[in-house]
Amino acid sequence: MSRKENLISELHTIKGTWKIDVRITDLWQARKQNSKQTIEMVLMDQTGSKIGATLWQELFTELRDKLQCGSSYLIQNLRIVDNQSEYRVSPAPYLVYFLKTTSVKEIHRPEIPSNVYLITPFTDIISGLAPRHTLVDIVGVIADLIDVKTVNPPHRMIVRLRDNSNCDILITVWEDYAIQLHDAIDRNLLLQEPLVVMLTLGKIKDATDGSQSQSSQSNVVEKFLQNAQVVSIGEINNLRQDCYCLTVGTVDEIIIDAPWSYDSCPNCTTTFDPSKGGSDFRSCHTSVVDTVPWYKLNVRMEHNGDKGNFLLWDATCIKLFGKTVGECRDELIAAGDDIKVFPACADEILLKTWAVRFKFRSQLRQSSVLDVSEELHHIQSLIATLGLKVITK
Repeated sequence: MSRKENLISELHTIKGTWKIDVRITDLWQARKQNSKQTIEMVLMDQTGSKIGATLWQELFTELRDKLQCGSSYLIQNLRIVDNQSEYRVSPAPYLVYFLKTTSVKEIHRPEIPSNVYLITPFTDIISGLAPRHTLVDIVGVIADLIDVKTVNPPHRMIVRLRDNSNCDILITVWEDYAIQLHDAIDRNLLLQEPLVVMLTLGKIKDATDGSQSQSSQSNVVEKFLQNAQVVSIGEINNLRQDCYCLTVGTVDEIIIDAPWSYDSCPNCTTTFDPSKGGSDFRSCHTSVVDTVPWYKLNVRMEHNGDKGNFLLWDATCIKLFGKTVGECRDELIAAGDDIKVFPACADEILLKTWAVRFKFRSQLRQSSVLDVSEELHHIQSLIATLGLKVITK
């Protein structure tokens, strides 16, 4: 007579002849303090309950190739031990150890979901309600970039996340996760839309400087000026890697060699050029029905005799002009002009002096503007940092 299948909530340490149907939702290789290698897993049953599992190095030859993240298994004969780990993958008080007698059989179990996330509110983390020894899943929108190191290992990114209760916390991601996040931010740069991040199995650690995040009431001056390299316009040509920068300058010229706007696919960022023919976008392979118009305005800025080109994208232009590309085009058409003609609002930014926050992209040698400010305290702060002298006429 076959044993009945057990749920994760039924497991305890008194016996080992357990029989569980589970899906592996996470899997990674680790090294214990005794230098032994292990494969660590998160197992989940049909109720969404999870438990950590360990496959020791001695059993790699027999079982490693059988275990794949995302697959479901019928597993029998397991040792259940008290969870003494510093960080636990679930609230379950136990861990699963695979044994030489453990039986692993891959099965099809559609009733076990691909994954279930228990999202922890930021307020629970800040207040200490969330246990420090249990890894957490969190979701938030990127509110600020604190530190970026993605050129040489160890790769690292620190960002400020904000959840839907308007609370902020800092997260640090390493190595491949840092590269993935950096690439996502780069792809999102053209859209300039909120970027939502889900972090799973994250460790809760107190900020080393005691600056644990609280409800967001950040100082606007500091937010604009923080976490970016301050450079003069003349120093931009010396930059050799991607970085976030701040500078100050006066708009000297609207560059008309390139169009002031472009059209792209609503499902991806591919630019659509009707003059080149074809109706499919190369990235998402969808047919063109209604394209989305975006700003891409190239300006030259000057300060203390140095000049440099900056690209103003959609969000910044809408902030400056108070109208979308579509509205500008409608005005041009109503006046009998071609939409290639630069709109009159572009002339309004000539001779404006700004503090500029931008992303320098080393491969393209391109300065993409993220935000601009005419606030005198922003401008003066940057000038003081650069040690530049304001020349008044």
